[in-house]
Amino acid sequence: MYVFPGLGLGATVCGAKKVTDRMLYVAAEALATFVSDEDVGQGKVFPAVTSIRECSHRIAVAVVKEAVR
Repeated sequence: MYVFPGLGLGATVCGAKKVTDRMLYVAAEALATFVSDEDVGQGKVFPAVTSIRECSHRIAVAVVKEAVR
């Protein structure tokens, strides 16, 4: 629900021919860094659903950077 919209957006925007393991890794890493320390302190593993668009954007940017790399 969190990773795949951003992963798909990033791959589509940059015209990637395939999704690599590294692209999946940076997508998961971007999601993990999106969770605030406050969220972690409350025992949350994922950010609030209300922030899914911003989260997907951050993931897409990470995927595009990796695809270009």
